[in-house]
Amino acid sequence: MAIAVAVLTVAAAAQQSPPAPQQSAPQAASPAAAPQVPGTVTCPAPPPPAKAPERSFIAPMGMLLVPVLPTKVADFDKFLGYVRDALAKTTDQAVLRQAKGWKFFKVAEPLPNGDVLYAFVLDPAVPCVDYAFGPILNAAIPDEAKVLEVMNLYRSSVKNGGTLLNFVPVTPTPGSNPTRPPQ
Repeated sequence: MAIAVAVLTVAAAAQQSPPAPQQSAPQAASPAAAPQVPGTVTCPAPPPPAKAPERSFIAPMGMLLVPVLPTKVADFDKFLGYVRDALAKTTDQAVLRQAKGWKFFKVAEPLPNGDVLYAFVLDPAVPCVDYAFGPILNAAIPDEAKVLEVMNLYRSSVKNGGTLLNFVPVTPTPGSNPTRPPQ
């Protein structure tokens, strides 16, 4: 939980900079382009014509931080209701594994610019699997027009699509005492 607080503090500080133009599409994670960090995996490239997942994790735990416009919190909460329903009703084994570790949070304090921060903690995260909302909703909602309506709730509510974070365990250094904090 201390990691989450530290990450949220950094995210809040980052929000103090002038806001970037609003994007309508979620920010794509590019784990294959990231340098290899101990404790992470390298996702295999999918065979053509398939494409790499839009939003995936490469570590055993992850977090997605999503800043929401203060005037659109009700719309985003409605969107999350559809996502949670899709996760609860899925029969897809990959999505069931994702749902098992997916926890939803709203940060109690507003960001300095008034935005409301949502944090999705994935513990455990399923590496190299797509966590993008669109495919999960498409699998659960057969009506394409309804999926577009639900995704529009998302697109009109969020800023910049969110930030994906991969967390790897920190191992104690040799000679340190992990049970006692440093003096």
